[in-house]
Amino acid sequence: MKILSLNIRGFGIGKVSKFGDVSKLCIAERPSIFALQEMKCHTREDRWVFGLWGSKDCGYIQKEMVGKSGGQMIIWDKKLFEVHSELISEFFIAIRGKWNDSGHESIIINVYGPHDDTNKKRMWESLDNMQGFTGVSWVICGDFNEVRDRSERLNCEFFENRARMFNDFIDRNALVDIPMGGGNSQELAMMGLK
Repeated sequence: MKILSLNIRGFGIGKVSKFGDVSKLCIAERPSIFALQEMKCHTREDRWVFGLWGSKDCGYIQKEMVGKSGGQMIIWDKKLFEVHSELISEFFIAIRGKWNDSGHESIIINVYGPHDDTNKKRMWESLDNMQGFTGVSWVICGDFNEVRDRSERLNCEFFENRARMFNDFIDRNALVDIPMGGGNSQELAMMGLK
């Protein structure tokens, strides 16, 4: 299983080179699941998604941007992962399904976190409520717009209370922070089995 998560920071109209770069990355890496955040575009049609993925052998769920920010998508390889249900929430989108090779059930959650304290608290509560399933593995990826400790915040203000809420969420749900590759981003993936 390979899961690729990327904050695209805008796919909007006129971003042809960014589309090409992301498509090349997707085709080169061949992920089982591709989670995109902050696409900054409205609903995309099948052929756009198939072009990004590199074939028609995929399923997807998307959430449009709100105002001038947001926009999320999860794309999955239908030969590898069979989706049973989808959820679009205020702060995240999610799919639940099984891996075709093992039959193991998983929930994949793609988060794009808010910037303000009130909505951050609501996001953690909403994600906590998702954790009610037992015997299912979880992958939570995306851009939480938050860091776990001061060392992750470069040239920006660090809010200890926000970091504490993030760490409490991870601990409460017995999630494991998986080291990420790529640039210095706020993207994070966590896995857990409840």
